[in-house]
Order: sequence, then C-alpha cells, then structure tokens
Amino acid sequence: MVNKFLKNRLKMAYCIIKKTKNGIISEIPISTYDLFHEYWLPLFEKYEMRNLSNWRFSHDLEKDELKNIINEFNVILPHITGEWEKERANFILKELRLIKFEDYEYINIG
Repeated sequence: MVNKFLKNRLKMAYCIIKKTKNGIISEIPISTYDLFHEYWLPLFEKYEMRNLSNWRFSHDLEKDELKNIINEFNVILPHITGEWEKERANFILKELRLIKFEDYEYINIG
C-alpha cells in the first residue's frame, strides 16, 4: 500500500489550470511534487513569498493574488539557482504575465 502511494506521489504535479469564458481549458505546468517540495517551496518560504508558498494548496486565484504572484516571482528570480530551474521560472513568469484575468472563468492552482 505504501509503495502505491509513493508511486502516485511521484507522478503528481502542480500546475495552473485556466478556463476561459468560452469553456477552453488549458494549463501551465509548474513542477513535479518532489521538485516543488524539495526546491520551490523551501525557496519561496526562505524569502517569505506568501502567495507563492500558498501554491501547495489547491485554490482559485483572485486577480490581486495573480498580480502578487507575478511580483513575488520577479523578486525571487535572482535567487533561483540551476540552469533548468531558471529556465522553468522564466517560462512560468512569462505565462503568468500573458494571463488577462478578465478573459477567464477561473484560474486555479492544482
């Protein structure tokens, strides 16, 4: 039973799920479960990025929260180490900046 749980845990991932008012659903992949909890979350917590730290909980984003997340990502970008992690962070930030909140029925961290 524990082995099955661990295998499923490794497959889990964090992403931002968006649904437009036209019903089109898309997602921005963020991280695997392990990478999130071993790298991203400790980094967010170390630099007290409250909105980014809340990504560990599934929830709908509010407009001001999306703006705060973008601001926090800009602050934390210089502290990200590793070539792949920097590329990933820049990709996520670019995708977040492209979101026009008013065009979506919901934007969810999941």
